[in-house]
Amino acid sequence: MTGKTNKKLWIGVLAVSAVLVLCLGVLVLLTQPKWLQELQVKIYGGEQIMPLIGTDRVRLSQDGNVLAVYDGNRLQALNLVNDNLTDLILYDNSMSTSPNADLAITTNGAYAIAIRSNEAFWSEVVIIETGTPTPNTRSISLPDFHKPYRLAISPDDLLLAILVEDNSTGNRQYYAALYSLPDGVARGKIDIFTFGYDLIFAPNGRLAIAEKANIHIWNVSTKKIESSITPTLLNRDGPILLSFSPDGSMLAVSFNATAYGTDAIEMVDVFNVQTGRSITYFSFPVTLSNLPTAFSPDGKAIAISTCDAIHIYRLSDSQRTHTYYKLWEGALRQSCSMSPLQFTPDGKSVYYGWLEPNSIVKFRFSSELPTRRNE
Repeated sequence: MTGKTNKKLWIGVLAVSAVLVLCLGVLVLLTQPKWLQELQVKIYGGEQIMPLIGTDRVRLSQDGNVLAVYDGNRLQALNLVNDNLTDLILYDNSMSTSPNADLAITTNGAYAIAIRSNEAFWSEVVIIETGTPTPNTRSISLPDFHKPYRLAISPDDLLLAILVEDNSTGNRQYYAALYSLPDGVARGKIDIFTFGYDLIFAPNGRLAIAEKANIHIWNVSTKKIESSITPTLLNRDGPILLSFSPDGSMLAVSFNATAYGTDAIEMVDVFNVQTGRSITYFSFPVTLSNLPTAFSPDGKAIAISTCDAIHIYRLSDSQRTHTYYKLWEGALRQSCSMSPLQFTPDGKSVYYGWLEPNSIVKFRFSSELPTRRNE
């Protein structure tokens, strides 16, 4: 009799416990922000934290508080502190896959800047106030057949630089248009010599523009070149990506290289900005990954994205310290997007826009996460 009673008692206790656990789970879900309920998914080496709209254009504000994405049609900006989401249709054309639909964000994340284009001759740059479901917007319009395709914001958030292709005469020319960000007033332009692959402001306000053979560093006030960097093995037909170290003393240049006359490789060359000389370099087999890079906040390490992994290198001796493979549901997934890598201010995580399986991934540099594929 006692055995049967104890058995019934244990069954009752287990049933009550199961109900309590279920209720607690429901309570947790109800108290989480909606975007977190729907979108937070643990993966190998990272954490999917936000919806993607089929894009690799991802930007994190310098203070680490606002994350923005843009696909040429729709822009989303999420405040990671208070969960406010700005969701805005900029160009209602689901067929648009504009390669020039670039995105930039101010230091504090108060404004996101995006290129809106109809892929023919009409383009404009839209400045969006983040942090509200119905944001205020204003536009910078360019002349017909002047197509913007790359954006950069100065460190003080006062100047916007736009790489533009001018095809108004049928003979393509390129320049960097400068605008005052607070009021949209034009501040002149910098005519460049060839196609400009990338542009980025240095911490001191100088503007680096990557062309087919050189990276020129311009004084935006005088519109004159102050210095130039020429990667020795630069292949002029490939994309070039730039990133500055936090103190501006180093510039990482990612490019397709031709080594020894025939062997093609992809390379990240790190230069001393003052001397123009290479400090160190990292080479990889050609995988069309474009090798986006980011310096750690203390400037002691660099993150490099290849198609299958994100690698962390120590700059003092050029040694690789971590490799985070891009795994999804246990399988290696190729992601060769040009999405910039962006460190969080504490240097413990890096954001990356993953085109497939369409997610923004926050890679945490933690010993609790796998850093080797077969570990």
